[in-house]
Amino acid sequence: MPPADTRPAAAMAAADEIAAVVAGRHAAPAQILGWHPYVCGTATYDVVRAFRPLEQKVWVRDLRSGVAHAARRRHAAGFFEAIWPRAAGPAVPRYVLQLLGRNGELHDIEDPYRFPPQMTDYDHHLFAEGTLRQAWRKLSAH
Repeated sequence: MPPADTRPAAAMAAADEIAAVVAGRHAAPAQILGWHPYVCGTATYDVVRAFRPLEQKVWVRDLRSGVAHAARRRHAAGFFEAIWPRAAGPAVPRYVLQLLGRNGELHDIEDPYRFPPQMTDYDHHLFAEGTLRQAWRKLSAH
């Protein structure tokens, strides 16, 4: 018999949100993908979610400790989620996604959702009115 899942169920993404991400219709994917803290009583957990449709397996490797946390496939289309108890240290972990592709190759990538948004509310305002100069700097196209 497999070991019981000790992860807090409330920290897991809701099935309807996962389906929205997979279908490409989630209005705010940054609210579900990437790193998020979860507090349950006195325990704090790190939660990382990624949509990697071409990967067999995904791990979240902490760059400070070197520990790789296995991500569980939550949707057949490639939505992965890793949840683990937070260790002492900085609030936001530095991590990479370690991917096992269908061809058997293992490689690391930066999670684009690990980084904070670059556009401020004022930038959004300027962009909407068409006056944001050098928008490529804010939209990571440089």
